[in-house]
Amino acid sequence: MASPALSLRDCGLTLGSTVCAPPTTLDAPAGTLTALTGPNGSGKTTLLRIAAGRVPQHGGSASVFGSAPDSRSAEFRRTVCDGIDPVDTASDLTVGENIVMVSLAWNGVSDLRDLPTAPVMLELGVDAFLDRFPHELSSGQRQMLTLSMLLARPSRLMLLDEPERHLDHERRLILARALRSLAAGGPAVVVSTHSREILEAADQTVTLEAHLPRADPDHDDDGLAQPGSETGDAAP
Repeated sequence: MASPALSLRDCGLTLGSTVCAPPTTLDAPAGTLTALTGPNGSGKTTLLRIAAGRVPQHGGSASVFGSAPDSRSAEFRRTVCDGIDPVDTASDLTVGENIVMVSLAWNGVSDLRDLPTAPVMLELGVDAFLDRFPHELSSGQRQMLTLSMLLARPSRLMLLDEPERHLDHERRLILARALRSLAAGGPAVVVSTHSREILEAADQTVTLEAHLPRADPDHDDDGLAQPGSETGDAAP
């Protein structure tokens, strides 16, 4: 039997007296949409960071297609799309040019219509503002640009942290359908979310409970400070 795209077994992280992520078990097979939900500070983002190979778990195990997460491995980075942090855009490039830049870097493809994820981008509606510049976009449109830039690169496992941010109900519905379509195309998609629309579209939902003591307010949502978190941006 093939290994799940992502497998966690009693996987969690505790720093001192702070529980950043409780021991969690889940399997996310290829071709499925998995939703992580729970109150802020329950550990959703930390579990995604463990899956992305950014931080080690304390106890239990984590594997991606049968191997330990390793963000320093080029093969791992081609396998896992880390969409946990906001994505940098080039301010002097249009929306379409920003997406093509990512596609060229990862695939050598300049025509977005040739990408296997092109239909999902169309579902997001990014084609309506390809000629605009990032600063001309609304917050919701900018979020759709971020997702499209992530879709422009290859992945067999996509990790997303609350992609519904800045989206109204109609756009959340569009996003939920797009994530469902993306998973149907083969990758495993694992999303932390509070969105009812995404939860209803998911194949499985893992609910994390709040834990005490609360994280230091100078740390992020899950109590885990990240290097460079002051800028908050990352390349897709």
